[in-house]
Amino acid sequence: MQKKTLVTCAGAALVLLAGNASAQSNVTLYGVLDMGFLYQNKTVSGGRVLAAQHSGWDTSLWGIRGSEDLGGGYKTEFNLQGGLAPYTGAIGNSNGGLFGRNAWVGLGGPAGTIRAGLQHSPFFIAAFESDPRGMPLYASVLIPYLNGILIDGMFDSNALIYISPKIGGLTFSAEYALGNTTSFPAGRRIAASANYNVGPLQATAAYYEGRDAGTGRRTILGQNVALGYKFSDVSLKVAFFKFKNSSDPSTATNINTYTIGGTWYLKPDLQLNAGVYFNADRNDSHSKSILYGAGAEYLLSKQTALYAQLGAVDNRGSMATTLAANGASNIAPPSGGTTLGVDFGIRHNF
Repeated sequence: MQKKTLVTCAGAALVLLAGNASAQSNVTLYGVLDMGFLYQNKTVSGGRVLAAQHSGWDTSLWGIRGSEDLGGGYKTEFNLQGGLAPYTGAIGNSNGGLFGRNAWVGLGGPAGTIRAGLQHSPFFIAAFESDPRGMPLYASVLIPYLNGILIDGMFDSNALIYISPKIGGLTFSAEYALGNTTSFPAGRRIAASANYNVGPLQATAAYYEGRDAGTGRRTILGQNVALGYKFSDVSLKVAFFKFKNSSDPSTATNINTYTIGGTWYLKPDLQLNAGVYFNADRNDSHSKSILYGAGAEYLLSKQTALYAQLGAVDNRGSMATTLAANGASNIAPPSGGTTLGVDFGIRHNF
């Protein structure tokens, strides 16, 4: 009798363990290692430079993400993501934290998904999708973005973001990020984006604003509209961006960026792209720049790619548009004249 009881209890325990195992989240460790070199014929400190780059095409990063099916079309999900500087092994491109790029948990269902935590704003995601080169870290729209509003909108803390389901080709996202101050509007960030994608046509519109943590005054403004069309293996895009930062009157920026370019999948393992970015400082009509970028990416496998990028920038007036998004300040191009550069490296996804 005792033996039968022990067998029954053991069987029940195995059933419970199996049930718990099936309910566990699907957790994945992932990352990108991008290591390359940058050559530039002019720098603000004088002379040419050859430098190692932690991230040339994509950001080097690592993360943990997961999801759990709750049934009935509902699921929970999370993402923890931090940046890396692989040449030194240090934390880099990570907004000052171990998981400084993303740290959020979300709940999704038939009516859409809502996420809470540190996240990319809908405006930043729209800018990424609007860039004709796919927003690499070299000679892309990421450069005027950083030159204009720094990292605002890239990593928003205390954020609640809603992502709608796709309805007739249209998706919508909205963000409200709390400032966590005693003044309700102080430090607040709001954003919204809409994306229409049916067949070969894509259209995007996005808005972003950030308010001063002390005064509650709007100091950051971002706007974006874009149109894209795909012809077989070639995708073309045109876009407009506004990046306005009035937080410091002495260094206030108000940059309008107009871009056109495209991507050509020459072969399944070979991608070519190019873009032209005209930047105008609305605070100073004499300050403007034209940024040219072109790149080639060759896939050695599904996870590993070799890449090369060419960049050129012609700065006029006090405009100081850079080439490399993560380049040191002492290797930035000078504010006047034309600067040429090359960026090449290897990227591995895991």
